[in-house]
Amino acid sequence: MRLRLLAACGLAFGLITTIVAQEKKETPPPAKKDEGKAPDAKAPDAKSAPAGENLLAWKFVKDQPFWQEMTTRTVQNIKVQGLEVGQNQEQTFYFKFEPLKQEGDKWIVKQTIEGVKMKIDIAGSPVSYDSTNESAAAGTNTALSEFFKALKGSQFILTIN
Repeated sequence: MRLRLLAACGLAFGLITTIVAQEKKETPPPAKKDEGKAPDAKAPDAKSAPAGENLLAWKFVKDQPFWQEMTTRTVQNIKVQGLEVGQNQEQTFYFKFEPLKQEGDKWIVKQTIEGVKMKIDIAGSPVSYDSTNESAAAGTNTALSEFFKALKGSQFILTIN
């Protein structure tokens, strides 16, 4: 009797969890067209804009470095076997660019990774690394932290035209 009751409960639990875990497929509402709106007279048509009117160009000076801070934030919500798993990432890279020489209209530029910061939280398990504060990173020695640590000081030679 107990065995039958246990089997029935297990079967009911299995059916309920598969029904609850299924995602609802919702169709997005149809896109509304801009009815009654006059086209913006100030907005230039991409086809009719004069080429080269607004030139965007690099202005390098030999042996005069410049720096860039680049931050990327990613938020993911993943459903794994019916369970919501959140993942938040923030990565900041500090780059140094050194124009080495000009060859015609091309520049040879050395890029160096001067620093790396990263914070990753996967389902409440945080991992962080900050190369700008080595004492703070001492307690978070993970394989991912070691990967980011190895990036600091990496150099690349770029050809930009």
